[in-house]
Amino acid sequence: MFLIARSLAESTGNKIRLVMNTTQVITTVAGTGTAGLDSSTSSLTATSAKLNNPCSVWVDSSRNIFIADTKNNLIPKVTFTSGNITTMVGGGTVSSYANNTLATVIILNLPNAVFGDSMGYLYVADTNHYRNIKITPLLKVFYLIGTGSAGYNQNHNLSGTSTAIQNILSLFVTIIGDVIFSDMGNYLVRKYVAATSRVITIVGYHTSSSYNGDNIAATSAYLSSKIVGVFVIHISSNDDMWIADA
Repeated sequence: MFLIARSLAESTGNKIRLVMNTTQVITTVAGTGTAGLDSSTSSLTATSAKLNNPCSVWVDSSRNIFIADTKNNLIPKVTFTSGNITTMVGGGTVSSYANNTLATVIILNLPNAVFGDSMGYLYVADTNHYRNIKITPLLKVFYLIGTGSAGYNQNHNLSGTSTAIQNILSLFVTIIGDVIFSDMGNYLVRKYVAATSRVITIVGYHTSSSYNGDNIAATSAYLSSKIVGVFVIHISSNDDMWIADA
């Protein structure tokens, strides 16, 4: 994400807003404030396009904004140079598809999060399809995490596509391609390890019990059922992780 400004999703306001670091002034960059569906029309300027409960944004190095337009089941992109909005993922008619399918022909189901990497890949939490998908720079889709059915595996360290999940609400992709995500329905924060294509648990104990204290092992901690954010802060050679345990 670029450093001179920050973008945020105002979900119930159906807008994406920008705060400039230098001035601390906030402006709307996408959405009209009225919930609706027309963001797939490429000729629209982003501020003329309706969004519906956008839950997440990611900004690339060229300042293009990618939006998880959750209730419209789309991932649109706002191009920085033109201010126009176009659909990148979703809006199609195919709900069951093979790897290497074009991203705009598939159906998403309440995508709650979008993130990207420096190589031009997008990662989307297709929440109610119980998957995390990866989209190439050529807009081809590949399954990354999840079986397509809600669940929980007693066996750990399974491959990404053999790991049952329940409702990814947020995700973060590290510089080496690991995907950290909140597995809300299983009360966990988990990591897809790019080097092995396997999923491990890094926070949580798969229980809905109440708070059980600080200064304990992360995998012994009880989390709430609504982990709404996973944020990673890189400090020197270590990766400290902050989570919002809602």
